[in-house]
Amino acid sequence: MKKQILTTLLLSFLAITTIHAQGGKIKPTEVVFIQGGNTADETFGTTKPDVILVARSVTNTHWSRTGFLKFKIPQDIKSLNSVDLNISIKVYKNAEQPDLKFSLNVQAVPENTWSKATITWNNAPKAGEVLGSVILDQSQDDKLSKLTIKLDA
Repeated sequence: MKKQILTTLLLSFLAITTIHAQGGKIKPTEVVFIQGGNTADETFGTTKPDVILVARSVTNTHWSRTGFLKFKIPQDIKSLNSVDLNISIKVYKNAEQPDLKFSLNVQAVPENTWSKATITWNNAPKAGEVLGSVILDQSQDDKLSKLTIKLDA
């Protein structure tokens, strides 16, 4: 995987911790979510350190949210052979659809000039290739679960 492509990841999940690349941990330098609908021109930032609220609604884009994470890859890493994304995640229960699954996709974002102070739904960069994905059940105990997603390198 090219170093530039991993610089920014587009995620649909609640919280991020680190990525592991060739044995080293890299924390995101920017963590932000964006939201559609009548708030599509607003910046949101994060709800608290390292937490992104993400949702998807096919009926109302106001409730559609996407998370962006930016990583600064150290210059001594010339290429990435393997990357594990380590996150803590909670899939909120849906009382009306308790068997509903949550699909989490991790996508590359080749353009990395965005910042959490200015990114909105309307000016967000386009997502690139899917690097990893997982299907999750709803959280039964209402707590965060730790998850590792192996990303295509």
